[in-house]
Amino acid sequence: MIDVATNIPAPYALYQDGDDLYISDLDNGIYKVDLTASIPQMAEQILSGFSVAGRVVKDYEMFFSWFLGSVIRKFDLTEENPSPKIVISGLDGLEGKAQFTKPVVIQQ
Repeated sequence: MIDVATNIPAPYALYQDGDDLYISDLDNGIYKVDLTASIPQMAEQILSGFSVAGRVVKDYEMFFSWFLGSVIRKFDLTEENPSPKIVISGLDGLEGKAQFTKPVVIQQ
């Protein structure tokens, strides 16, 4: 087994978008690894201050939630210092899942 990144405290879930690998951290945010660079490498933390379990990307926006949370947030992956915005609140006990179906709908 080869380590891809060495600085992610509590890695949970992965999402690949082209040459970028996004890694959710249960304790503190989302990290990004460039799959074309040599490994292991230091992952870039692109979002901090949020526990992240479930996430999905549509166009250039990443939607995310966390276990037993009540909110789904989104942020723009192209922003240098993204500021997540609440998309849906008042949900009861998310299981960390966000999913797009046709038509585009966020489902619990």
